[in-house]
Amino acid sequence: MRVLRVLVPFLGVCFGVTLKDNKYEGIYVAIQNSVVEDQSLIGRIKELFTDASRLLFRATGERVYFGEIDIVVPRSWSPQGDAQPIQQSEREYFKIEDGKLITPRTFGNDLCGQGGTYTYLPLSFVKNTSRTDFGKHENVLVHEWAQLRWGVFSEYGTDEEAKGYFYQAQGKWKPTSCNGNVKGRVGFGTDCKPSPWCDTDDITHRIHPKCRFCPDLTQPGAGASIMDNQYVDQLELFCDDTIGTPAAQRHNKFATNKQNLYCNYKSVWAVMREHSDFMGDHSRPLPANTDTTPVFNILQEAKSKIVFVLDKSGSMDWDTPKRIVRLHDTCKYIIENEEEICADSYLGIVWFSYFASVQKAITKVDSKATRDALVNALPTNPYGGTCIGCGLKLAIDEIKRTFPSTKHSEIILMSDGEETDSNLTITEQANRAKDLGILIHTVAISNQSSVRLADVAKTTGGKSLFLEIGGNITFVSVLSKALAKSITGGGCKSEEMRSGTIKDNSVLKFNFTIDHGMGLNTTVAIFPSHPNLKYYFEIKGAGGFHETSSDISETPLMARLAGKLTNGTYSVVVKTKPNTTINWEYDVKSKSKDSQQVTVTTRFHDDVVYTDVLKGNAPVLNANVSAKSGNCFVILWDNGKGKDITAGDGTYTGKFRCSKAGRSETRVIVKANSIIIVTGMVGAATLNPEAFEEIVIEESFERFSLVEDAELSPTTIRDTSPPGRITDLRIEDVETNGNTRHFTIRWTATGDDSYTGQATKYQLRYATDFDTLLNNFENAQDLDIGQHNLEPRDSGEDETVDISVTAEEEFIETAFLVIRAVDEVGNEGAMSNIVSIVIAYGFKMSFNGRTNHTYSPPHTVEKKTNVGVIIGAVIGTTVPVIIVIAVIVVIILRRRKLKEKSQSPDDPPREDPGVKIYFYDVTLKAIYGVDKFL
Repeated sequence: MRVLRVLVPFLGVCFGVTLKDNKYEGIYVAIQNSVVEDQSLIGRIKELFTDASRLLFRATGERVYFGEIDIVVPRSWSPQGDAQPIQQSEREYFKIEDGKLITPRTFGNDLCGQGGTYTYLPLSFVKNTSRTDFGKHENVLVHEWAQLRWGVFSEYGTDEEAKGYFYQAQGKWKPTSCNGNVKGRVGFGTDCKPSPWCDTDDITHRIHPKCRFCPDLTQPGAGASIMDNQYVDQLELFCDDTIGTPAAQRHNKFATNKQNLYCNYKSVWAVMREHSDFMGDHSRPLPANTDTTPVFNILQEAKSKIVFVLDKSGSMDWDTPKRIVRLHDTCKYIIENEEEICADSYLGIVWFSYFASVQKAITKVDSKATRDALVNALPTNPYGGTCIGCGLKLAIDEIKRTFPSTKHSEIILMSDGEETDSNLTITEQANRAKDLGILIHTVAISNQSSVRLADVAKTTGGKSLFLEIGGNITFVSVLSKALAKSITGGGCKSEEMRSGTIKDNSVLKFNFTIDHGMGLNTTVAIFPSHPNLKYYFEIKGAGGFHETSSDISETPLMARLAGKLTNGTYSVVVKTKPNTTINWEYDVKSKSKDSQQVTVTTRFHDDVVYTDVLKGNAPVLNANVSAKSGNCFVILWDNGKGKDITAGDGTYTGKFRCSKAGRSETRVIVKANSIIIVTGMVGAATLNPEAFEEIVIEESFERFSLVEDAELSPTTIRDTSPPGRITDLRIEDVETNGNTRHFTIRWTATGDDSYTGQATKYQLRYATDFDTLLNNFENAQDLDIGQHNLEPRDSGEDETVDISVTAEEEFIETAFLVIRAVDEVGNEGAMSNIVSIVIAYGFKMSFNGRTNHTYSPPHTVEKKTNVGVIIGAVIGTTVPVIIVIAVIVVIILRRRKLKEKSQSPDDPPREDPGVKIYFYDVTLKAIYGVDKFL
């Protein structure tokens, strides 16, 4: 049965988007609820995806294209199309919203070959009918689809030092690109102004970090990759590395880009060929004249259709409070809360023990009486065995009986045991639900619950959650997480602000914060372990807010704070009679006031937690993010190091190293007092980065997120965990003196176990053949450090060392360097990214030891002074000024031999090694904005 578990990472092709007869079906383009109704937008979406389908077909060698696309409009729009309750559980969908982020971006593409969760398209981008700053619309859509579907990465340079815009090879500075045949120019700044600071032939020093490569927007023969500069017009290819690949399509394995770094220097096509989309029949091209126009369906998001399938077997009578009591009170709170079960949605209740029964047929939740009837149908008396398959079968039958279409219906299955009656297995029912388009979300209550529940959820595309008895996560949080949000963001569901547990105390005290985007219809719920006592409940907060309630006996204790709360901190105190030991659970929810609130979503893979912190889809920087599982704690970082792919993209990443193994009750906590949101710089490359801005918000907020399907790996007594891979090795500076070349390499220290602790030693290797390093680290030349000390520093600290290269010949060849860390028992970390330096035949490379070196600007390049420009610039000023300038020019011409180069006025300031003559004049300062010349 665990075989199904092994296949989980590949099950994304079984639900959501599918490939049938070389056509993608089940693609959703979801217009968000915040978008004002505009029927012309639907027509625009059809145009864009029709053009993108045609380009996708050509770029994949006539193999795949968009066959069927569902455009989902929110419930707030006028009635149209087929009503479907589509939820955020779907993967590989497009989301259109007028958010703060102005860049198209794919989220969740964390691992090579895995793919992403969704692609965000700014409304302004979609509605723009001309060429955008990101390129032609179809270029951008196919660029993002490749990341979303196949898990490839961009091939252009970035501001991150480890990736960079240039690298040294073959006696030149080479721009980072997919292949060497891309036409364009190199210059200073994003518009590539001519500048000697960007001389790619001058390898005696590091090229200035503000130099860029600007490809020509029109390329001969479509000579650029879709994953490189997608704003180039003629794009029809993904780079390949197979023998015989034409030069214009050949993968550049030397380029310092994300595709090479995170896909082990494979080409985009090499990754694509490993995907099921290009295996079997899909590997053969179709006729070139194939009609690639998609079929478009218009869907309008409907209210949810849910069945609770609840375990009432004998084991639900265990613990204090009893499991059945916790389930009853939690479901009661969820059903009564209109911010959880929306008005006019559909809900049914099924029980199971050794048999199953429908306790409440699926009914429309349209009144308090209906909610009361649903609450009365919740189980209270546990007994019998556990036939999970019986409960699932009955729920599926109930959905089929009630609705003409079962697609997008949901089952929330809650159980604390193994299946004891196997006439109707949960695997059979999961496959049946998948075929009918029914999502099954599972809540595993306690470690005694069936490990197969997670398999059921994954098979159908649902969520898998775990509740540990005696843990730190509330039942409300888990069940609320299982209730999927709408794909258009237009549901009634509240955001969970804070949740937690306190054990063995007669008084409950905690605070919560209402930030700018939240505070509408806030609910505070308290779940004490003793339901038969009387309680005092008090809330104080911003703007003089103060509410109290006494002698409350009905549980859960709830305070529904209607309207908008003032931003600020609120304190909650709940008391009962003194010296009464109570276990408390508490939960605070609030609805957003607009679509620009802070949101937190989390993914989990191989003990690594990935958390997106966004505001209006824009990355939130400066947040404090941590993840906790039992006593295991890890800080998450957004610094582009280790497992974190991009610095400053709002995705915070960290890896657990715990003694506990197996299913884990894991949550992420996010706090901040002052944040920065970035409106661009992540996502598709742009021709106009100046349009981006950083917005500082002096505001406190707190959020948390539960981690789905968190199963921690065991940590054995013997150390088997190697140091983490170094991913930011870079050349910091280059200095050349005669036949000696000095350069500095810098990286971030990894750890003993992955990225925690302190490694024992480093191994530095180099070779003149790239493939030697890539494929056989041991055969590369060891860089002898002699008597120098290179003991690794603590994880996260900067490492900087100097290296020299001596040779008698001209520096026109290339050497490649890598590093890896080793721990105290000999576990070797993965090889770092590869960096290159120009050398000469017969070179000798030596290690000069650690340094505190920091980057300094390149050496000054002497330039010719244009006398006519200087004199002409001051015609019209006073005669004494002209005379003084003439004198200055004469002195300069006598003192210096100037090269035939001119310097752009936008070049960086420089140190002049020649004579410095200062001339101050009020008139010149007023005209030219300077107070010294030369």
